[in-house]
Amino acid sequence: MSAPLASLRCDRTQAWAALKGHYEAHGREFDLREAFARDPGRCARFSFEAPEVYADLSKNLVDVASLHFLLDMAHECGLPAQRDAMLRGDTVNAT
Repeated sequence: MSAPLASLRCDRTQAWAALKGHYEAHGREFDLREAFARDPGRCARFSFEAPEVYADLSKNLVDVASLHFLLDMAHECGLPAQRDAMLRGDTVNAT
């Protein structure tokens, strides 16, 4: 097994700064009832499936832009590499 991968703290990424700025500009006023009223397809748009997993993000205070920032943050933090290492059986948690 190899040494665990180094990971970047999410709050130190450019995506975090962008997400925070997006929240400051739009998130404080976000109304979930209004979001569902404006977008009848919200549940389908913010629901994701994988084998044995269903995630419905539609009932969270998230919009398309914030979802993109969250995905950018996952990439900046090396989440795909961490996932791949875990699937290979590498050490991913040294605690």
